[in-house]
Amino acid sequence: MAVFTSSKGVASVPVSGHGIGGNTKSAFVSYSIAANPTGGSDSLRLFQLPAGCTVVGGNLWCSDIDTGTEQFDADLGWEANGVEAVDTDGFGNFGTWATTAVTNVKPETGTFRPLGGVMFSTGFPHFTNATWVTITYITASATFAAGVISVRIDYVMD
Repeated sequence: MAVFTSSKGVASVPVSGHGIGGNTKSAFVSYSIAANPTGGSDSLRLFQLPAGCTVVGGNLWCSDIDTGTEQFDADLGWEANGVEAVDTDGFGNFGTWATTAVTNVKPETGTFRPLGGVMFSTGFPHFTNATWVTITYITASATFAAGVISVRIDYVMD
C-alpha cells in the first residue's frame, strides 16, 4: 500500500483552524444594480482579495434582474495584479443567469452559483498581490429590473 503526501501534509505546515494556518476568511459584498449594465463594455469592481491569499470557494447570488426571457450574462473573475494575469471568468463563466425557482433546491427566483472557473482545471488560485475581483457584463438584461448581486469568496492566507 502506498501513502501519498500533499504539500500541506508535512509537520512544518500549521494545522488548519489553529493560529493563522488554514483559517478560512471571507470577502463579501452586496451591490444594488439600479440600471441595466451595458453588455460587452461595463464591469463591476466588487472588492480586493489580500496579497498572499489562496481562494478555496465561494458563491454568487443575484435577484431576478432579467424578468423577461432571460439573456443576462456576466462572468466573475479578477483583474491583473502585477504578477497574476487578468482572468475575467477565472471564478466562473456562468452563461445566461437563469433565475427560475427549482423545487427542493432553490425555491425562490434568483440566481445562485458556486464558484468554479479555474478551480475545476488548475486548482485553487493563489494571488501574490492584492487583487480586484470583478464582474464583467457580457449581455444586458432583456427586461431589466433593479436588484442586488452578492458575492462571497472564501480564502486562506498562506
